[in-house]
Amino acid sequence: MTVTYEGRSALVHVEPSESILSALERTGAADALCLSEVPSECRRGNCLTCTGRVVAGPPSSLRRDGDGLTPSVAEDLEAHGLALLCSAGVGGDGLIIELGRNGEAWELSYRARFESDDANRIGLEAQAKLLRRVAEQNVDKWTEDTEESLRRS
Repeated sequence: MTVTYEGRSALVHVEPSESILSALERTGAADALCLSEVPSECRRGNCLTCTGRVVAGPPSSLRRDGDGLTPSVAEDLEAHGLALLCSAGVGGDGLIIELGRNGEAWELSYRARFESDDANRIGLEAQAKLLRRVAEQNVDKWTEDTEESLRRS
């Protein structure tokens, strides 16, 4: 497979039972890519640090061995061509992966998920429900506040 980072590339042989991250470390690909080390932290497919983007290759060329993400987050990453290199291997020829995509993975997995129209609607519904519960527990105060608001308008 070929791995790229900021315009540099390295050809890496990945053993059939080896993760892409392990192969990158074993072969010293970081040196060819002018990196002090290949980005990684947890090695369990949870932290998103080792995320890479599949740039080229048939779908069968990437083997996803399972990670620690929820199914919906894993599906979103896969749908956007992202892979966690600590829990992925090579299943065929022609694979090209670009390193350094962890920011994109975080944006997609967390920020975008909570800034969607559905998330905003759910948040507003939760706020309304909380206000209603507080009002129901303090009917006299709610009545007083409502009457005051009506007088001012």
